[in-house]
Amino acid sequence: MVNRLLEIARGEGKIGSPLEARVTFVLPAEDRGGPLHTALLGIDGGNSDARFLVDVMQTSQVELHFEGEAGAEAEGGAEDEGAFCLAENVEVELSGGLPGLHRARVVIRPALGHKCERCWKFATELRSADGYDAACCPDCLSAVRVLASR
Repeated sequence: MVNRLLEIARGEGKIGSPLEARVTFVLPAEDRGGPLHTALLGIDGGNSDARFLVDVMQTSQVELHFEGEAGAEAEGGAEDEGAFCLAENVEVELSGGLPGLHRARVVIRPALGHKCERCWKFATELRSADGYDAACCPDCLSAVRVLASR
């Protein structure tokens, strides 16, 4: 489902590739702890930072918000430049097998930060490791350090 949305956003010029995207699920507040919330957390092994979902969706960032939370109103609103929010009638059509997805809003927008020179994902924090000149995201930095210690 998210891949379809990424392709639509890409076709409209909002992103260049899925790695340039940040995917945000905005769920109704009453769905906290409900089937979709549980499914999304279950897919991600219960991690609140959605790191597993980033890899599954092959994007740079995935977020999960609830309506009414601080900042949730700006999620995909008209004032959010670069955001691509799926129309309600398409949400129902693309609801897939996750219960309650038709009640969620999925927002695709450009990822925050800069491109990691090793994995090409975007991150807000890039650093270089000793003996490795490229600016890396935290995950790649850890991998480079492990490889360098061998």
